[in-house]
Amino acid sequence: MKNIKLFLFVIFLISFLCVIFFQSYATLYIVKDQDGNNVCITNQESDISKYKALGYIIISIKSSSSKQSPEPVENIIPKADVVFIASNNRLSDSGNYIYIEGIIKNKGKGTAYHVNIKVESFDKYGKLVALNDGYADPYTISPGQESTFQIMVTYDSKISTHKPVIVWYNSP
Repeated sequence: MKNIKLFLFVIFLISFLCVIFFQSYATLYIVKDQDGNNVCITNQESDISKYKALGYIIISIKSSSSKQSPEPVENIIPKADVVFIASNNRLSDSGNYIYIEGIIKNKGKGTAYHVNIKVESFDKYGKLVALNDGYADPYTISPGQESTFQIMVTYDSKISTHKPVIVWYNSP
């Protein structure tokens, strides 16, 4: 009888420990930078607000008996959306350069930092002939704000098309 009681106690103890150690209901947080690189993994919920304030992306993984895939808790940094409002090309007075110039606007909810306009120049066959770039003025654009740009491209009779592309960062 003692053996049965001891056996039942051991079974109960093992079951209880399995529930405690293998059925954790903790939440793990994966902290990622804007490039998608892992910064850290933590279960300290108090640290998450600090990471959010610094602009990191937080992914929450809740542990439970059911399997679930991690889902982003929220993307903390509001995204900028910089678009062309107007642009044109003009030949310089000397005829040696083409100025690609225009106006861009941030229609997003976040600030666009280090706004750069890249100009891809193609020949009549669609082959990339030249690549030039320059910063917008101002190069930090708040939501709703407009900015101007002017990129100087050396004149080449082979170039038939210029394609400007806007590049920016969502954090400084």
